[in-house]
Amino acid sequence: MVSGALFFFATGMSFTSANTLLNRGFYSLKHMWLPLYAGGITVVLNLFLVWILIKPYGHGGIALATSLVSCFNFFALSALMKRKVPEYRLRPVIWAIGRHIVITFLLSIASYYSWLWISTGLEDTLISQVIALTGGCTAGGAVYLLGSYLFRYQELNESMELFRRSEGRLRT
Repeated sequence: MVSGALFFFATGMSFTSANTLLNRGFYSLKHMWLPLYAGGITVVLNLFLVWILIKPYGHGGIALATSLVSCFNFFALSALMKRKVPEYRLRPVIWAIGRHIVITFLLSIASYYSWLWISTGLEDTLISQVIALTGGCTAGGAVYLLGSYLFRYQELNESMELFRRSEGRLRT
């Protein structure tokens, strides 16, 4: 039951993260009311979408509505930001979100099918479930790291540099 809701939530996570940054941008520009107004509209939109989507998708409909509203909020805040800061460029942000969605989708496929493959060969015990879950998470993490490397995520390079520096300090 949880996997369906998580699938729908995962589709909106990138937009939710971007919205947090856009909100902070508005606060730094001393335009605190703009995100508040957009947030008020998204609350009404969320109620409407939940009302529509809960019947066909059950509790997953709530998650889907939340993700759709997060996407709407991102584009609304981006349009407002473009009016306040003409230098704001949407294309690089969309490209980053698109890459993140692709990697997250591949991560979920790798995690699910690894878990399914491992759990099929094991008995239904707690230790078997832990082994299958660990295998699925490991496969998903490996796919995420590989995707981050292939998409040349700057954050991956920075994390690896921090790891190298901390490893050197541990040796000394």
